[in-house]
Amino acid sequence: MLKIARKTECCRVLGPGNRAVVWFHGCSRSCDGCIAKSMNLSEDFEECTPEELYNWVLSCNHIEGVSISGGEPLEQNLDELTLFLQKIKNDSRNLSVILFTGFTYDEIVSSPRKSVLSFIDVLIDGTYQKELNDDIGLRGSSNQNIIFLTDRYESLKETFYKKDCRNVEVSITLDNRITINGIPNNGFLDNLTDELAKEGFELT
Repeated sequence: MLKIARKTECCRVLGPGNRAVVWFHGCSRSCDGCIAKSMNLSEDFEECTPEELYNWVLSCNHIEGVSISGGEPLEQNLDELTLFLQKIKNDSRNLSVILFTGFTYDEIVSSPRKSVLSFIDVLIDGTYQKELNDDIGLRGSSNQNIIFLTDRYESLKETFYKKDCRNVEVSITLDNRITINGIPNNGFLDNLTDELAKEGFELT
């Protein structure tokens, strides 16, 4: 079974266009400054089959593609993850796939994980390093690479590296939970905490 921490059917800050996003649960790295650390330590996740997860993607309307993050997607069951990705790429809507991983491209191609690469349009690889977070582009730190595995976004390559593409979507639910989509700039969480405090709210 695949472990899913969170998913959203419409996001505009993790790749081109409207995108469905899946955040897989769990990661063995515990990178300093990781925005998803509390999510990965939580027991709040669901388990589903590749078919069930793909059926959810089917229910997402007017999307350009699917962005996959975590957690660490490549620490999920590899056969099930590959099947899920294969179903996305066989979708009649010609969906794109962007995948964020802490593994490097070289680590992937020299391991059984290379089976996923044929179903990915853009791979964003490498371990997050807080001190190398330069607030630029769709990667968390400058040591990470944005690798275009197909020509799907050939004409948009520069936009993946723009400083002003670091946008986030913040949602507050009725039960006072905050979710953040995107790759925040340095200091974002501190600023959000301060702004909420001014309104009498505490971010824990």
